[in-house]
Amino acid sequence: IMLLSLAGGAALARDQETFLIMQTNPQMVVLRIYGENMIAAPFDPISKTVEKNFSVLKVGEDTKNPLRLENIGPLKSE
Repeated sequence: IMLLSLAGGAALARDQETFLIMQTNPQMVVLRIYGENMIAAPFDPISKTVEKNFSVLKVGEDTKNPLRLENIGPLKSE
């Protein structure tokens, strides 16, 4: 049962198309939110590739860069 749950969760993550985007330079995509922390990474919107450099950001801390929900996926890693 545990293996089926892990496989199902991985499939959902691979197929996810809607993400929160930060309008920074370079653009960053929020990959996961844990409580008050967001895990974000730079990405290329053309190739839909996420870089391997991650940032941990506080939710609502940076009001200069609002989040926007966009249909950009599914994403792949470098």
